[in-house]
Amino acid sequence: MNTISMNADTPQALLYSVYVTQGAVVLYLDKGADYVSGRFVCSQPNYQMACDFALALSAQKGFPLINLVTKHYASQRALLGT
Repeated sequence: MNTISMNADTPQALLYSVYVTQGAVVLYLDKGADYVSGRFVCSQPNYQMACDFALALSAQKGFPLINLVTKHYASQRALLGT
């Protein structure tokens, strides 16, 4: 079951998903597509909850955390010139 929430920075509904790959825990800003190279482990209602869960899971697994959410927002800011 996926959880959708409203982000204060954008008017659209956002879903934050956490996946486990062979070598990393991946935090993903889901827009309806599956992260095909990983195994879905949870969704969270907001970024901070997803990030906290992903950090704890990466520490438990001994895997690095790949935060695709921050990469997404950084690329959006670069496109907007902010």
